[in-house]
Amino acid sequence: MTRTCVPVSGKDIASARRMANSAISSGADLVEIRADLIPGADADSIKKSFSDILGVSIITLRSRAEGGKSELAGADRERWNRSALSLGAAFIDLELETDVAVIRSLGDKKGCSIVSKHLVDGWNPGLLSKTLSECCRLGGVGKVAAKVADVSDGVRLLGSRGGSGSTRFSLMGMGPGAELTRALASSIGAELVFCALDEDSIVAPGQLTLDSQKRVQPRNSTVVGLIGHPLGHTLSPGMHNAAFKELGMPGIYLPFDVPKDSMVGEFMRGAGKLGVRGFNITIPYKETAFAAVDQLDDEARRAKAVNTVLVQNDGSLKGFNTDIFGFSEALRTADYDPRNKRALIIGAGGASRAAVIALWKMGAKIEISNRSPERAEELVRSMRVFLKTLPLEALDNEKPYSLIVNATPVGMRGFESSPIVPERLIAGADAVMDMVYNPIETPLLSAAKPHGVKTIHGLDMLLHQGAKAFEIWTGAKAPVEVMRKELMGAIV
Repeated sequence: MTRTCVPVSGKDIASARRMANSAISSGADLVEIRADLIPGADADSIKKSFSDILGVSIITLRSRAEGGKSELAGADRERWNRSALSLGAAFIDLELETDVAVIRSLGDKKGCSIVSKHLVDGWNPGLLSKTLSECCRLGGVGKVAAKVADVSDGVRLLGSRGGSGSTRFSLMGMGPGAELTRALASSIGAELVFCALDEDSIVAPGQLTLDSQKRVQPRNSTVVGLIGHPLGHTLSPGMHNAAFKELGMPGIYLPFDVPKDSMVGEFMRGAGKLGVRGFNITIPYKETAFAAVDQLDDEARRAKAVNTVLVQNDGSLKGFNTDIFGFSEALRTADYDPRNKRALIIGAGGASRAAVIALWKMGAKIEISNRSPERAEELVRSMRVFLKTLPLEALDNEKPYSLIVNATPVGMRGFESSPIVPERLIAGADAVMDMVYNPIETPLLSAAKPHGVKTIHGLDMLLHQGAKAFEIWTGAKAPVEVMRKELMGAIV
């Protein structure tokens, strides 16, 4: 099993030792004594302060060239490392290019060495595979950490590892989206994975906390996440991680910020090959995902939009639309029945497709309005439904609707905030629903409240579509009330 390692440092050797105690008591398999980040740390002080836990320690003196703080070089650095080697630690980290002389003379101490390289100035698959193989050949464990631009780059990193020449390796990304490379450490058979003690101890983008890392240590753990761009607003990780914790299941849910729609299909397939079990899809990629999967369930096929993907045992991708279920459950929870009532949907994207199917199945009389009438008409044609479409400016002349649904990002944090539905229609509705869930009190819902109109917020839809997705990925009954509590706590 992959071993977890927590780097420890501090203002002095005593504070570093306290941090090591916390890491070990919290379940870390190893601690990394970052001597370059501990003032005055040398072989004598390390031996004195860490003697009883050297058997579960890695001693590292990271040079500035490799992203650390140590200024030691040449003969001084060599002497420091040779002294550290004599302490009997589980491992000493030696840098592939900086510590050549020590590496060449390891002899019977090779097994307790980690030969490492940090690719901070870029990499390609050939360079990565060659570097990792060389580190593994020269050390007991070969370690490579490489800078990644995004989560897709992280998948390419792990997929480029090739044959390292050893089963004892550590490979991870550094940068935005690199969390996935740490979460998949066990899936790719890594010997070690490095993680932060807690949220306050994260020193670089891409680190997971020890608690999160432990949840994905078993090889049968479930790694899933949310594909979209941008993802700063998402509450889904907290909701799903609370579900994993409640059920005692090894698993983690991560944000997968994929910057371009052209990268979505390749990312899903690459991540699936590495052990990712599934994905949620959000703005703006629901229709992109529809085209990228191999199979579709009936509702996704009809909606022509996918918000949940399962990586099947043979590696193929099956798409679902749990937004339809989530939308319907949100209406039922609010005790609103749209049967034979006029319903207006604002928007013509993937979210509105789910609303159309849900309301159609519940017997509503649906109309769609969008800034671009052509896009609304294309939605109707592609779904093969017979619905009235109208431009937004035509709403001023429409009679009241029983239900108004916002299926656009308007009102979401970071997007336009003014309601795009005339207040007259809002005041005349029986209910309004906003598929936006953050903030919970959107401009549309705020405009409806003074008129006594029933308000249905997107949090209920998020909850129920998420619970359905969780069940698709895990086969377990989702703890809905635990997930609801987590959402409410995160958004208030």
